[in-house]
Amino acid sequence: MIYKTQKGFTLIEAFVAITILLMATVGPLAIASQSATFSSVSRDQIMANFLAQDAIEYIRWVRDTNELKSTVASPVDWLSALAPCISGGGATACYFDSSYDLTHMHINSCSGVCPTLNFNPVSGLYNYDTVSGTNKPSHFTRTVYIKSPVGNTCAGNNCEISITATVSWKNGTLSHHITLQENLMPAFGI
Repeated sequence: MIYKTQKGFTLIEAFVAITILLMATVGPLAIASQSATFSSVSRDQIMANFLAQDAIEYIRWVRDTNELKSTVASPVDWLSALAPCISGGGATACYFDSSYDLTHMHINSCSGVCPTLNFNPVSGLYNYDTVSGTNKPSHFTRTVYIKSPVGNTCAGNNCEISITATVSWKNGTLSHHITLQENLMPAFGI
């Protein structure tokens, strides 16, 4: 009697081995791909939050600067320079470049949709300067609303304004937005 010993794999054993190998490599690759996507979304959420907070802090800075300039003999309205954002008790969409001081500041109203912020990778600043040189368009749009007064009355320095800053962006086909809101009153009451 002659016995034949088989050497090597059968075709079924080869397919099973390939399937196990593919599952072992595809799983970690899928997890790495999802991690990269989540990282990108998280980065954009953090940046959008910073951009919205930047708008609120800039308005607070404008208020403080106006009040520091104000004296009893020469009063300065604490809402001075914010007029394009304030419209008769309602709120008008507006945008501004928070890297400018009061002498170079341009607060602009926008009807509905404000322009997209640009990013300068050299300075690391977001701005509304023209796209040229190192300034590149970003995918963030910041819209600021100032409602004055918050209540029904507004008597001199007893006014309270409501600031709403919304930053929106698209990540692929998904739209995202972050909205921050804060109320503000005169700081010194001069």
